[in-house]
Amino acid sequence: MRCRRSYASSHLERASTLRAPPPEQARLVVLVGQPGTGKTLFATLLGSAMEQEFDLDAPLLIPVRADFDEAELIGYERLDGTVHLQDFAREILLDDAPLEARVVIFEEFNLASVETYLSAVLVATQERERLVRLPNGEVANLPIDTFVLATCNSFRDEPETRTRVSSPTKRRSTTITMPNVLGDRYEDDPDTAVAGVIEALITNERNRVEDRKSAGRASQFDSLRLTALRSVSGSADFSAEAQQALVSVANAVLETASGRSWFTLGILRDIVMALVMAERDAVAELTALGNAVADKLVHQLRGTHSDVQPLLAASATLPNAEEIGRLIDQTMAGPSDELLPLL
Repeated sequence: MRCRRSYASSHLERASTLRAPPPEQARLVVLVGQPGTGKTLFATLLGSAMEQEFDLDAPLLIPVRADFDEAELIGYERLDGTVHLQDFAREILLDDAPLEARVVIFEEFNLASVETYLSAVLVATQERERLVRLPNGEVANLPIDTFVLATCNSFRDEPETRTRVSSPTKRRSTTITMPNVLGDRYEDDPDTAVAGVIEALITNERNRVEDRKSAGRASQFDSLRLTALRSVSGSADFSAEAQQALVSVANAVLETASGRSWFTLGILRDIVMALVMAERDAVAELTALGNAVADKLVHQLRGTHSDVQPLLAASATLPNAEEIGRLIDQTMAGPSDELLPLL
C-alpha cells in the first residue's frame, strides 16, 4: 500500500485547511488534473478519512453524465403527479439530522454544465435559510455542513467532452490542482522514477483484488487476476528484456515536457498490468508491452512531432514495432506540427 499512502500524504498538507470548518461559500472543493492523477482516489480517501475521523455517514458518490440535470440530482414529478426524489434529496436535503456534516462526491463534475444541475444548491449556499425547492413545490434546507468534493478534467485539455466552469461557480469553490506524481518523480530522479513505483502498483492491485475476494465480491475473473498478480512482486520478476523495454518506453515519453504532463501513474499502472497478465517469458512479456503501447499509450499522445520521436525509437525492438510506427504516423498526419488524436 506504499503508493497509495505516499500519494495521499503528498496532498494532505495542501488540504489541511479543510480540517477546520471552511467558509460556507468554499465548501465546494474541486480537484482538477489529468486523467490518472488520482483525483477520484484522493476524493474517496479523503471522504473515507472524514467519515472515520468525525464519525460521519459514508460519503454520497454521484457520477455525473453528459445529460445530467437538476432532475437527476434532486428529483422530478411523474406524469401521475407523484414525486421521485433522488439520493441527494433523500439523504442530504431531507436528512433527519440536518446539523450533522455530510460529504458528497461529484465524479466527473463538468461532463455536464455545472449550472444545469447544481444551480439550486449553489444559490442555497449563499442564502441565510439555505432553501432548495423540491419537485412537489416543498422546500428543504441544505445542511450547513454539507461538504462537496468534485473531480474535474480541464475544459482546456478536453474541450470535446468537458464543459467550462463559470466564474460564479469558481468563486464559490476552492480548486486544488492535482500534480502528475509520475512526472514529478521523473524530474527529480529519471533513473528510478518508473522502476521505483512498479512494485507499489502491483501490490496495490493485488490488495484490491484480494479485498474483493475476502469481502465475497470477487468477479468471475478475479481468480485469474490473483494468480497472475501473485506471480510477480516487482519489476525484477519480469524478464530482463521486458524490464529494459518498459523503462525505455516510459522514459521516452517522460523525457518530453508534454509527456510529463499527461503520462500518469494511472496509465503506467495499465501498462504494468498488461505485463503482469502475460506469461512469464520474454517473448510473451514484450508482446504484451507492445500491445499496451499500441492500444493505450499512443492514443494518449499529445504535443509536437518531435515529442513522439523518442517513443518511436524506444518501440523499435518491440514485436509490433511496425504497428506502433503506423499509428504514430497517423498522429503526425495533420497540417500542423501538433499531433492529432487517433480517436
